[in-house]
Amino acid sequence: QELPPFWALGYITSKYSFASRSEAEEVVNNTKNANLPLDGIVFDIHWQGGQGSGGAGGMGYLNWGSAYSNPREMMKNFSDKHVKSICITEPFFNSENTGNNYNTLKNNGWLADENTSNMGWVGNKVGLIDATNPDALSWMWAFYKARTEEGVEGWWLDLGEPEQHDGDSRHKGGTVDEVHNEFGNLWTESVYNGMKNDFPDKRRFLMPRAGTAGMQRFSTFPWTGDIERSWGGLQGQIPSLINGSMSGLGYLGSDVGGFADKYGTNAELYERWVEFAVFSPMMRTHSGTSPMPYLSCYSGQLDNIRRMLNLRYSYLPYIYTNAYTYTTTGRPLCLPSAFFDENPSSELISSKTQFLAGRDILVAPVVNQGSQNASVTFPEGKWFDLNQAEKQTAAGGSPEAWNVYSGSATYNARSAAPFRPRRLVRDPICSRQLHQHRRNRPHAAPRGLFLRPRDSHGRRHHRPPL
Repeated sequence: QELPPFWALGYITSKYSFASRSEAEEVVNNTKNANLPLDGIVFDIHWQGGQGSGGAGGMGYLNWGSAYSNPREMMKNFSDKHVKSICITEPFFNSENTGNNYNTLKNNGWLADENTSNMGWVGNKVGLIDATNPDALSWMWAFYKARTEEGVEGWWLDLGEPEQHDGDSRHKGGTVDEVHNEFGNLWTESVYNGMKNDFPDKRRFLMPRAGTAGMQRFSTFPWTGDIERSWGGLQGQIPSLINGSMSGLGYLGSDVGGFADKYGTNAELYERWVEFAVFSPMMRTHSGTSPMPYLSCYSGQLDNIRRMLNLRYSYLPYIYTNAYTYTTTGRPLCLPSAFFDENPSSELISSKTQFLAGRDILVAPVVNQGSQNASVTFPEGKWFDLNQAEKQTAAGGSPEAWNVYSGSATYNARSAAPFRPRRLVRDPICSRQLHQHRRNRPHAAPRGLFLRPRDSHGRRHHRPPL
């Protein structure tokens, strides 16, 4: 997979859904005023002009609704604050409220289904574009191109399973059974090719919900779906991240905080999810209910959340270097704990509560309610606790005094602070000196040489990480 734009590795805010330009501007300003780093904002369904709490009525309009006056100016203002804009699109087209788009598709024979079932939450009649028809996708690309020229930097491709795929759908490229699994890839590939051909100097960022083997070729940043906001939802993220990574999805993310609000807002859960996401490939909060970290329901956790976000930014050179390794060798950013071991223990192989971020950082988030402990099983080698190291260094201690943990041992660790993920590093280095020590190790090239990041156009990135 190609190197992503550097901003894609930072914190991205998202909500289902910002109903107006003024709401989006308020979120960006509030995030900045809370001294939280921010690199992206996602516009969910309302941007296409839908009204009401659901806002899905504009699905398929592929243009800004009236609630977003002068979107070019809005996105320019965001970009000046180093905040990039990402917009959602779907393969479904409402027959109402979308200009002439539905009729154009229907009259040209570009709809696989003119009245898709179970889409009443969008409109009375909703069509599904035929992703196997190049003419249909070429027509759709014109809208992506126009919005990208206005300032959109990335695209969210949602519902591409497709969400509803009736058995009587008619595809140019095959039967429903033949097309179904390929649908998402065909759609994603068309947008990727359009971006590559019409905007060759811009790094691609595509966020599809659906795809199949090989989707990483199209600069994809998928996520684990509309996951439940619960402790079970959080606990499932580490196995999902590792399985996805080992299947080729190097930038798999999640709706940080949990999307489906079945049990209500839980500040402890939200913060634990943020902790987990610090070293995951993508960090994007998203929900229809209270997704922003500065909200009053998280006031007791805001200081720790700020520290976690800044912790991620302090590690961006390391994360970006792992991204380079993924691009050049195929080794994903996040790995099973036993990935580098020659003789891993059964406990290490079966662990579902920890993972490697690159070669040298072992991450063990706390994923149980009310707990401040995590059981850590170490891979081979010698390991140092960076949480402990920071405390000892601040107190005047030296790296020689750090506790050393041997590989294959299991250690029951208590968080150094009420909310802090366990960060354990292989060999005697500390977070602020990682690049200096790594360069002197003969096996470290190229993974130990930190890359100086570039922006979405490939220019050198000069903004400090914190």
